[in-house]
Amino acid sequence: YIKAMRYRLKHSKWHKGLEISITTQEVDELAQTCQFCEQPITKGLNLHRIDGSKGYIRGNVTKMHKSCHTQLHWRERKR
Repeated sequence: YIKAMRYRLKHSKWHKGLEISITTQEVDELAQTCQFCEQPITKGLNLHRIDGSKGYIRGNVTKMHKSCHTQLHWRERKR
């Protein structure tokens, strides 16, 4: 999963130039609950960057449900 995600991020126009160094093990070590709704993540995982100016690096990534991640970004855009 992480390999596929890394490929998509690396070739995405939105993430161009960002460092993508988080490993599968590091992602597995993150909390198993969604940072947004605090419910367990069983499917539909997205990685969210805490600081949008930094890449997908250890300490700057949290797990979220895909739907929660979308909601969060819609809220940010409306501000």
